[in-house]
Amino acid sequence: RARPRLPQPHPLHRPSTPGSRGIQTPTTPSSVKSPIQWRDGQLLSRVLEERYDARKRGGRERPGSLWKELFPAEVHGLPARDYFLWRSLPRPRDFIMLANSSIGNAINRRHSSITQDDILSAERDYSKFATDALIVESMSEGVPLSTAVLEMAGLDATLSKDDLDVMMSPFDDPEKMIMWLVRSSFLGVETSRGVFEHIEGEEEARRHINMARRLAVREDRRERFRIHPAFRPHLRVRDDDLHDSSVVDGTLI
Repeated sequence: RARPRLPQPHPLHRPSTPGSRGIQTPTTPSSVKSPIQWRDGQLLSRVLEERYDARKRGGRERPGSLWKELFPAEVHGLPARDYFLWRSLPRPRDFIMLANSSIGNAINRRHSSITQDDILSAERDYSKFATDALIVESMSEGVPLSTAVLEMAGLDATLSKDDLDVMMSPFDDPEKMIMWLVRSSFLGVETSRGVFEHIEGEEEARRHINMARRLAVREDRRERFRIHPAFRPHLRVRDDDLHDSSVVDGTLI
């Protein structure tokens, strides 16, 4: 059966201009943090699926139909839904934003359905938003994050503590910078062999960093960290873990 053509306008899509393709301007620090930890991937995806079904079908369609109707089966070898969960920060706003921008690209390019190229273009816009929003928040707290983030441009996604020590050495308090990058989800920490978790909040960051230190002692090596996939396209960080079976993203359950 042929796929349905994208409607005009699509129910998940706002009017599309270079400044409105689901990419908001990072003007307030509160846009970065969420008091809710969205650790359930199925629940997170249902936010988008039910929004689509309610607006497109009047709520009569089974949740999840949009992945078959609109999106390609795979993106970079992952099922589209799994790729969106992997690439975006675990918040409904971010998940929906990436989908909106992908749909907008498909409509603007007159595609009958969303292509992988539409998604890859959208994730560059989304990644810039996520990075800019993080920098805005850091400025409100007096943290020179812009310089620290730029230090990581062009690197592999997986970094050792030695790598971070070198990059953070120009700052007055390197450990404080690393802590801030962890508690803001920019950096995930390896809490068990090959399992990296991205978290939010200082208390959670301290707990996970202590877990990483204990693992490093057991393994007789330094701690390892991982740049979140949301920030990589803008910084041109290589997805060295995307198809590495020895690396697991433990952020979502």
